Amino acid sequence: MLRRQFMQLISVGIAAFVGLFVAQVRAESGTASLRETLEKGLRARRPIEFEFIDEVVDLVDTGELTRQLVMSCFEYARRRDRYQPYRYFAPAIRIQAKKIGVDL
Repeated sequence: MLRRQFMQLISVGIAAFVGLFVAQVRAESGTASLRETLEKGLRARRPIEFEFIDEVVDLVDTGELTRQLVMSCFEYARRRDRYQPYRYFAPAIRIQAKKIGVDL
């Protein structure tokens, strides 16, 4: 009986230690910024694409565009074409921005 309790205590201690270590690693890695998400997710390659993404991120930072609107256009573009999603993202975000009175 003592052996079983001892093993349970050891396993709980190991699980707690591993949990703390994993939580610390996650906190240090952080999450990707909106700019990184758009650049990598849309597979931007040309300088004009990076400039457009910077403009969109600046509009989100100033509050003219919502992050939710940008992410919905991002997800739409990725569903349309996994390999070249940027070509669907740019027109989609322009149309949605025009609807709310923002000029891109």
